[in-house]
Amino acid sequence: ESASLDDTKKVVTLKVSGAEAHKSYELTATGLKVNGTTIADVKKTFEMPDATELFKLSVQAADPVLKADGASKTLVTFEVKDAAGNPVTAGDIEVAFSTTYGSFAEKRVTVQNGVATVLLTSEFLTSDVNANIIAQIVEAADKDLIGLKAETTVVFSPNPDDVVIGEKPVIASAGASQADRVVVYFNKDIDL
Repeated sequence: ESASLDDTKKVVTLKVSGAEAHKSYELTATGLKVNGTTIADVKKTFEMPDATELFKLSVQAADPVLKADGASKTLVTFEVKDAAGNPVTAGDIEVAFSTTYGSFAEKRVTVQNGVATVLLTSEFLTSDVNANIIAQIVEAADKDLIGLKAETTVVFSPNPDDVVIGEKPVIASAGASQADRVVVYFNKDIDL
């Protein structure tokens, strides 16, 4: 689309469109002049950064602990920013919210000015549980955003005043890449 040369005359910034994340490209510079003489074409292969490097996602609940009474609510906020920390405002981004406990007022929410919010309602429980919340981009004009997600945890407790955040480890995520084991990630150091 366009090219600009910096004051040192050593750095050229190219404005491009349609490049895909995590894909290799070959750049060919033609017609370059050094000391008034045109030099041979210069080629360089490079890879576009992965989408997780281009965008920063976060999700958090206004209240880290909710009474497990089936009626208590907290606002969950999802944010998507570019690598420079600016809200992503273009592209009709839609986020799907899911939780292991409780329920959301809406399952899918459209991002506005880099932010999407939804209300989380607790469920009736007789013991403390960690509700794992996932916010995942499911639609976007920039296809590199689709599939990116952020996670957080809210504790549902019948006695929320007794819960001290940070004392008890919380399972941040778990997964299996082999049939004979499951890997569990905690939010803090633990001993077995």
